[in-house]
Amino acid sequence: SIDGSKIDVVIEDLSEEKSGVIDSGSSAAFGTILIWGNDDTVTLKSGKILYGTSNQVAAIATLWGENEGCKIQIEGGQIVRKENSEPGSGVFYTCNSSESQSNVEISISGGEIDYGNGRGIFQDAVIPANSKIISGGTFAQEVAEELCAEGFIPQTNADNTFGVKSGYYYAQIGDVKYESLQDAINAANDGETVKLIKAVTDGSGITIAESKFGTDGLTIDLDRLTYT
Repeated sequence: SIDGSKIDVVIEDLSEEKSGVIDSGSSAAFGTILIWGNDDTVTLKSGKILYGTSNQVAAIATLWGENEGCKIQIEGGQIVRKENSEPGSGVFYTCNSSESQSNVEISISGGEIDYGNGRGIFQDAVIPANSKIISGGTFAQEVAEELCAEGFIPQTNADNTFGVKSGYYYAQIGDVKYESLQDAINAANDGETVKLIKAVTDGSGITIAESKFGTDGLTIDLDRLTYT
């Protein structure tokens, strides 16, 4: 429990094995690590945090107050939900008693996260005003696009884990998004509509195969955006 303000806590295993574990067992409610004050910073660099016992809802939780200026930074290490543990638990629980959105700043730029069949990154509570927090790290579950930091999109890694990569989505067919207008056109079927969802300022032109769209054609919806 971090009970006070303007406290910086770095969690790091300096041993060669880096096998240290923080596990509060079943004694701690809400989270394995609890933040109570304002302007506190918790940074995970190495080691492992276990969470998800019967009365825990998160690995790291902020509680009862404004939590102004608090930061949670995941730069390395592991956060793992215990097997057969509370299904409603999430990696983070951010509670604010008087605001509709939490003031806590969270970032994930590294490390490994496995939330099993729990709630995911956020437990059902007050989600931070900026929930686009992921710019790195390795995940056992797919990364939701809405959690990616600006300039990053989800990816599946070669080892079937998940993460993010630098990039943007520029076009869409139905619910499926593509990294370029040409990629979307290549994937489109006869009669479908490709929608531009982000302006393109460095385009290299597009190629449309007449033989592919010879019956019902292809619609490209620019949606008031510019392709140049």
